[in-house]
Amino acid sequence: MRFALVRTLLFAAVLLGGGGCSRVSTSVGPGANGVHPWTQPGVLRLSDISDPSTLNPMLTGADVGYQLASYTLEYLVQLDDKGNVIPVLCERIPTAENGDISADGLSIRYHLRKNVFWSDGQPFTSQDVIESWKQVMNPLNNVQIREGYDVVAGIDALDSHTILVRLKRAYAPFTTRFFSGIQEGPIAVMPAHVIAGQSDLNHSAFNSHPIGTGPFVLQSWERNGRMIFTANQHYWRGRPKLQQIIFQAQPSTATELVRFQTHENDADFDAGPARLRELEALAGMRTMSSTSLRMLIAVTNTQRFPFNDVHVRHALAYALDRDGILQKVENGAGVLADEFLPHWSWAYTPNVPHYAFDPARSAAELEAGGYKLGADGFRYRNGRRLSAVVVETAGSSASIDGLLFETYVLVPFGVRVRTIGASFAPFGMTMTV
Repeated sequence: MRFALVRTLLFAAVLLGGGGCSRVSTSVGPGANGVHPWTQPGVLRLSDISDPSTLNPMLTGADVGYQLASYTLEYLVQLDDKGNVIPVLCERIPTAENGDISADGLSIRYHLRKNVFWSDGQPFTSQDVIESWKQVMNPLNNVQIREGYDVVAGIDALDSHTILVRLKRAYAPFTTRFFSGIQEGPIAVMPAHVIAGQSDLNHSAFNSHPIGTGPFVLQSWERNGRMIFTANQHYWRGRPKLQQIIFQAQPSTATELVRFQTHENDADFDAGPARLRELEALAGMRTMSSTSLRMLIAVTNTQRFPFNDVHVRHALAYALDRDGILQKVENGAGVLADEFLPHWSWAYTPNVPHYAFDPARSAAELEAGGYKLGADGFRYRNGRRLSAVVVETAGSSASIDGLLFETYVLVPFGVRVRTIGASFAPFGMTMTV
């Protein structure tokens, strides 16, 4: 019931060298200076169909939150455009070869980057990492994922820019989990002088106006409106060439398409593929696809009726035409997934159960589970109607998938469906009762 998607990057030509996207009906070339009349020099206008609830990645599971937070906050390590792990707020990646990881794997030393300053002018030091870890492990904080942090026994500041992390047990992926922007649930390093002493960060002002070491500073945030970032004059890599980034949340992909047509948008760095063909048809528009670890998954609540019944789960698996959805809804921008790991990973295995699209077998599973069709077209077992609630991200390609899922998968097999549109639905679709 999973298929992985290829992330689609959309941007107008302004990002590549002074152009901008044209209207669908007409294509007007740039002026004498090579700049379109709608171009705002030094300003990048972004959009997404999700509006983040926080700019602290520790407290969110939304990809748009991670993206926007990365303009102001940074990590110890990150991936480059080739997928290589690179140092950001540390000078080098700890390894056994360079002596930063002990022979028993229980001690890991980080050499932090010097001459880095928070956007309020305070210096970045070892204490920032220590206090950030304390807040991650603070049970009062609504942290999404603590994996990798919970194996830490303690952190010692050897000097102002060197820390020694002591682990409870050897943990092989530690350097790609600890304040890393790589895996699910990334957590950025936070300023000790802001977060230390706070009982929790769930409602901290830091979440809506973060102080960071990143290339931009949040200037303003209108909830359900615009978010404006300005260049960080003291950024350690040098002042960004962009003066501003303006983010505007959109209610749907249709609205976003119109804004590209009217030159109000320059880019969406995380666009779904559902409108790929329409966007490709826009004059002056360039689309780029890149490999992504994102997965669109139908997640079921197996603790409650009806998905606590293996017959219902098998019926759902056989009723789902994954390839049809991939080709017809997602425009072929992805691959069918066998498991959570991508096929190019060293840890990938195809030796998992597979469920081919087989409507007849799906119906047989429901019959075997005692779910009989009633006169009203719904299935019942012992007088209880087979029903499900589908939670999906409103206005997204996942909502289109959800509509097809309900129309062609659940309803024809006698399942009563109620749909809830949420501002963010983890994994795309979640089903419960």
